[in-house]
Amino acid sequence: MSAPAEQIQPMNNGLITEPELMRWLDCKRRADLERYLRNQGIPVLYGRNGTVCTTLHAINTTISAGAHSLNDVEF
Repeated sequence: MSAPAEQIQPMNNGLITEPELMRWLDCKRRADLERYLRNQGIPVLYGRNGTVCTTLHAINTTISAGAHSLNDVEF
């Protein structure tokens, strides 16, 4: 059973995996996930099989660098 998006926690190493990102962002396909992350300026890492992951730090840094107010942040 999948955890609701509100309960998704990154692994201890700070990585957020593709399944976590897909649930959190409600993406059904990897291409949609990659496009969304790229459009938001969030850097991604690719696993050996092409799986997508990023870090909580990368997300937080992107949000804080680009947003001057909460109205600028897309949720």
